[in-house]
Amino acid sequence: MAGFEPPLVHPVAAAAEIPADADEDFAALWHEELAAGIDADTEALRALLARPDFGRAPLTLGDDEALAALRGFTVMRLLLRSAALGEIPDERLEQGAVDRRTLDAATRHAYACYGALGDIQEALCASLDD
Repeated sequence: MAGFEPPLVHPVAAAAEIPADADEDFAALWHEELAAGIDADTEALRALLARPDFGRAPLTLGDDEALAALRGFTVMRLLLRSAALGEIPDERLEQGAVDRRTLDAATRHAYACYGALGDIQEALCASLDD
């Protein structure tokens, strides 16, 4: 859809592609709902990380809470990708095929966070499968 700018500045929602033949009202509503979902998932992750027992003891999460936190981790990883890791191809990021010695300090830190968030996501997914 030529010239349509999402009414949101949320980078994850703004990056979502809408079919070229969608009307502007539909596109605006779709972006608003997407951003609201992203905000809710990010808040669920923030609430999880703010729990006093986080990192000190095993956590018990309901399925909905765990899935929302999982999506929140995904949002954080997507933001890291777009803000600090854009020069690294997605395939290399996902495979861990990055020579950290070649990265500047800020990119190295972002890459470490990206990997740590991915490890937490994998552990959370494994616990949901049990």
